[in-house]
Amino acid sequence: MTRTDRRESKAGWFQKPAPLKAVQSSLRPDELLVEYVLSEPHSYCVWISKTRAGVKALSAGRQQVEELTRKYLDETRAKRDDIGISKQLHSILLSPLLQETTGERLVVVPDGILNLLPFDTLRDQTGSRCLKG
Repeated sequence: MTRTDRRESKAGWFQKPAPLKAVQSSLRPDELLVEYVLSEPHSYCVWISKTRAGVKALSAGRQQVEELTRKYLDETRAKRDDIGISKQLHSILLSPLLQETTGERLVVVPDGILNLLPFDTLRDQTGSRCLKG
């Protein structure tokens, strides 16, 4: 039985987290689910694949991630492409996770300001977009 099969109210869905095995069974073999938790002095990313799971400490805390994200969003809204900021965000948010997957699909559960960040526009250290939008 899945959560959508139950006759619970939506509020009841969020009282208990889904068991890891249930999340893994819902993922495709080529998917990696990543959930960000912004905090100080470090932020974290919980990752789950079809067969594995873990937690990565990111190289920046909430304040730095928020500042970089605001700058990147300002540049994007102004229709400017600041590759430097894009590379920094990619290095902090995505690089530590890409070694955990050979998959094609990334399912992002953002935290805070990351809800506004278009992850598929970030560029790796070579300047390439490594995620498909």
